[in-house]
Amino acid sequence: MSCILRVSGRRFDVDAYLERGVLVPTMIYRRGEPRFITQPQGRKNLRSGMNIVVSEKEFSEFDGQLKDARKFLVRYGRAVRALRRRKGVEGAVLDFGVERRPDAVVQVQVFPETIVHLAGQLGLGLELSFYPEPDPPSA
Repeated sequence: MSCILRVSGRRFDVDAYLERGVLVPTMIYRRGEPRFITQPQGRKNLRSGMNIVVSEKEFSEFDGQLKDARKFLVRYGRAVRALRRRKGVEGAVLDFGVERRPDAVVQVQVFPETIVHLAGQLGLGLELSFYPEPDPPSA
């Protein structure tokens, strides 16, 4: 998943949201539960939250992710605004997964003003997460 909407808060009741919420998460986490299932005695989640897929475009398709995000925000704007204002929600961010270009001295990704405007109206932050370029398949 290359662009996700991540919503969280220390007192966000994810389960109550899921009973009536419009947006369907692909990942849910709860405060106090282990951060990683494989490490039950390890670090615990400090917040409850969920991730919602906004775009499934590849990391190399930033422009496609932006188009999908715009469509998502227009289509689900009311639901996103209601979720953002929900009791216990402390933060919400659109996280764009982007391929890090190893040969670039400087890498610039620009958010168009339409995305900035829509996200701002809905109380969303914008984030870029850079991922290494995948290894080419071996012959």
